[in-house]
Order: sequence, then structure tokens, then C-alpha cells
Amino acid sequence: MADNYLENRMADYRAGRLSPKPSRKVVRSLPPDALVMRYPAMAVAVCYPCYSELLSAIVSELRSVGMRVAIVCPDSQHCTELARRSGARYYPGTLSYDAIATDVEKHWGGIDAVIGPTGVAQLGAHTVIETTPAEGINSGLSARLLLFALHPSNHALLAEGAFSGLTLRKSAKND
Repeated sequence: MADNYLENRMADYRAGRLSPKPSRKVVRSLPPDALVMRYPAMAVAVCYPCYSELLSAIVSELRSVGMRVAIVCPDSQHCTELARRSGARYYPGTLSYDAIATDVEKHWGGIDAVIGPTGVAQLGAHTVIETTPAEGINSGLSARLLLFALHPSNHALLAEGAFSGLTLRKSAKND
């Protein structure tokens, strides 16, 4: 019986009675009014004087879009775990900025942007974003605003005072 079944199926196939199943329509997972932003490959250094929820949120947001992130912070216990969990590189705050810049240059070809509090070192980056989070804004929202402002098409948003509660500044690289 099995031989007959296979022979009949083969005969149907040769006669064209068996056709491939029609392909299904591709269903978009995003609604038609969704905003999709593609980020170029960038290397970003996040420099903060201590571990905080904001530092963790910024690193998570940057890594979620595939950016390479270097964490520069003296809190090795928390930041080592953050780097391990997120896939970032960790540099202790005891290293000199020259040593960090040299190592990043060797591994990634340089830093494209630096994010940190007012007065953060430039590390040879083209863009330096100095942040001063205001009270009442949670760290997740602040990190998302930074990510949005870091997109190359949004450099106009880096004007001082563009976001309520979060001050962003863009500094040109000293050539």
C-alpha cells in the first residue's frame, strides 16, 4: 500500500496536480505609523564618576541598537557586571584618558561620541554630549532621549535646551 501511495503521489506531481502551497503575505510587525531609525555602527564612550541607574540605562539603550560602548567609571564592581551583562567594554576610572583612547583606537578605530556629565573628557571623539538630568525625569527616558539625539539625522536636537529636563551640548572635535 505504501508503494502505491508513493507511486500515485509521484504521478500526480508529474501531471502537475500537486502544486506548491501559495506563499503567505508578509505581515509587518510594525504599525504603518511607526518611526524606524537605523543607527550607523558607532563607538561611544560613556564616562560617569559613579555607577547609577542612568549609566546602566544609557549603556543598555546604546547596546540595543548595536553600538559599541566603552564604560569609563571608577566603580569596578557594578560596572564590570554591567559590561558583562550588556556586552560593553569596561575601563576603570584609574586609567588615564590617553590609555583609554589608545586602547579604544586599537580595538575599534576610535570613539565617535562621548557621553557624560559636564566637563567630560573628549577622548578624541567628534561629538561630546554633556548631560545634566533634571529631577522628575526617569533614567530610562533620559537614556532614550540621548539615543534619539545621537542619531546622525538629529544633530539639530543637540542644541542646548532642546529637551526639557535634559541638557545636551555638542562639542566639535579639536583639529
